[in-house]
Amino acid sequence: MISSLCAAATIVCGAGNSAPNILLIVWDDLGVDQTAAFGWTHAESQMPVFEAICDRSVRFTDAWAMPECTPTRVCLMTGRYPMRTRTIAPCTSGMVTGVQMNPAETTLPSLLRGVGYDTAMIGKYHLGENGPSGPAAPSTDCQLDWFTGSLNLPPSIDTTVGGQAVDASGDGLFTCGAPMTGAGACCFSDGGCSTDWDPFDCMSMGGVPLLHEVDDGQFILAQTCAAGCEDVDFGLDNAYYRWTETSAVYPAEEAIQAFTSGYQTSRIADHSREWIESRPDGAPWFCAMTFTASHTPLQPAPPSLPYSDEVIAGCTIPDDIIGARRSFVEMTEAMDRETGRMLTDLGLGSYDAAGVFTLADPSDTNTWIIVLGDNGSLGYTVMPPFSPSQAKATPYQTGVWVPLTVAGPGVAQPDRDSGAMVNVVDLFVLVAELAGVDLDSEIDWAIRPLDGRSIMPLLTDPAIDEVRVLNHAENGVGNFPVGYGGVCIIGSQCQDYLLATESGCSDNGGTWYTYDQYEDCCAYWDANGEPDDFVPQSTHSWAIRTRHHKLIMRLGVSCPRETSCVLEFYHLPEPVPPNLTGIESDTTRIDLPPTDPIDLAAFTALQTALVEFIESEPYCLGDSNRDRAVNTTDLLGVLGDWGNEQIVPGENPAEGQGSFSDMTQDGIVDVNDLLAVITNWTDSCDGTTPWPPTKAQQASMGPGWNIPFYNEAPMECLLKGG
Repeated sequence: MISSLCAAATIVCGAGNSAPNILLIVWDDLGVDQTAAFGWTHAESQMPVFEAICDRSVRFTDAWAMPECTPTRVCLMTGRYPMRTRTIAPCTSGMVTGVQMNPAETTLPSLLRGVGYDTAMIGKYHLGENGPSGPAAPSTDCQLDWFTGSLNLPPSIDTTVGGQAVDASGDGLFTCGAPMTGAGACCFSDGGCSTDWDPFDCMSMGGVPLLHEVDDGQFILAQTCAAGCEDVDFGLDNAYYRWTETSAVYPAEEAIQAFTSGYQTSRIADHSREWIESRPDGAPWFCAMTFTASHTPLQPAPPSLPYSDEVIAGCTIPDDIIGARRSFVEMTEAMDRETGRMLTDLGLGSYDAAGVFTLADPSDTNTWIIVLGDNGSLGYTVMPPFSPSQAKATPYQTGVWVPLTVAGPGVAQPDRDSGAMVNVVDLFVLVAELAGVDLDSEIDWAIRPLDGRSIMPLLTDPAIDEVRVLNHAENGVGNFPVGYGGVCIIGSQCQDYLLATESGCSDNGGTWYTYDQYEDCCAYWDANGEPDDFVPQSTHSWAIRTRHHKLIMRLGVSCPRETSCVLEFYHLPEPVPPNLTGIESDTTRIDLPPTDPIDLAAFTALQTALVEFIESEPYCLGDSNRDRAVNTTDLLGVLGDWGNEQIVPGENPAEGQGSFSDMTQDGIVDVNDLLAVITNWTDSCDGTTPWPPTKAQQASMGPGWNIPFYNEAPMECLLKGG
């Protein structure tokens, strides 16, 4: 059956193509702990399609992404670590331009275009939207031929169900966005209404469940359409069911945005299939299908998509942890099922009479399929025996260890594991190699060196067990215009440079305080009696490891900031699924300085390697285009963007987009940015301050800086304990 499907699907299966097609599937917030296919059988989610892909693949059992979404995506598109691109944090609404992907980077789509490929991203972009390109960033900054999807995170859940269910205080009554049980009437924006709909099936078809208020002020599903749909507000966001969809086409500098309804996961699969099927016969393509699930807010999927049908009581974090975890499972299973549907429609797989999915032999399709988790699982969803407290947004194993599997015509002995260390930046090199890009001639290694390594030998020769001796991950904080944002308290954890809105904070189970209440986490800590269990957000974290030793450096992890340096060194045993993870713990941590000669040698080697890496990427304050010089180009950029003010959501939309010439990252291009360029003028950044600068260094480099700082420089922290 598969062969006949391929015979009929020449666009997908590559008849006449010498260059292969490449499908990259990115699953959001899915760490290795969620994958039974990798041996971690405690996982709750059933993922038979992913397991079938693994059966045709090399499974990389020691793969790292970055701890957060945006840095991982920029690594994929540039082949460079976050320190080099300065995109060290997830881009959220309102963040200044300097924290997102700089359009001066050489991107994967731009290289693929040069060798005749059509490129697309369908789903979640999340490389940045607050810059001068605005919603057109996927085509102008990333150079994608086609983008359709969400620029950023999913919106919050509409707990009012289209404005119908509000209590006396104005709060919505349905935490998952609709009633959880029963069937009833479904209203549609064209005025139509029909009955006997499951509420989430109704929303997946673009409708809103019709509610009826009973005598005690409670709301239930209306069984008939008699009451009419006049009171339903069809214009409210509702997480994965109603949102703004953006479309951008290269080389156009304008994007089309439209309020959209349906189920986002299904639309991503549909749009991916449609784009792939529309490719000209014989033209090779690269398609990144980047799901928005299973990110917060956690919300049930339509009942036809999950593989199991357990009842969900609620979705609110942290009040309904069990319900939220079950929602995560449903969202994950929906991604898996919709991936299988898309692959089947394209002739890349099939279901047998018993409903079992089989991936087509990649040699018959001339299509490579890469599946990747973009960071570790969110703490609430982490499966034992992994660590919920060291999960997504941290550089610990649970935060960066992700599933990665690669299937393709050139894979030798598929259905095997490779324990080689692999990094997300390596996928940039892999895709470029598959497409025939000559990276040596296309990349200016002196200005923008690549960090990716070729993993092709691991795919074509099972005898090769390593291509890199070091692996690296890092994350940090973004930045907002002066006075914007606030503090989000999640349990004993504090975030002050990430979740800048009350809705974003509450979607992650936090309590929100505005900038006027507390300027940062340390202000909250000081005002609340310096609680012992208080954990402020790390301002920057680095992790570097060999196969068995790992060094972590964290800055900005305590209050006051003067004592913010933490070095952690671990001897990680080999993981043995399903119970022995080999992750960081009190038993795997080694006190510094190490007393064992082997541990001491490993620590010294990792310490030296991280020093060399940080020193290899000097930070030039005033260098807007990241060419390692502060010169006339940067000066003209400031003058050309003079007065350009960062858009703050809901406040000053008429003031224009942000600018990469906002050197001081305070939200406006003004005299401080001009002085930053003049003060730091240099032909070469070599020998200048490594990122990030201390407060004293910022003060010496010009006025007006709004960049997070440390009282202790990274090098001073790193050289401790040796």
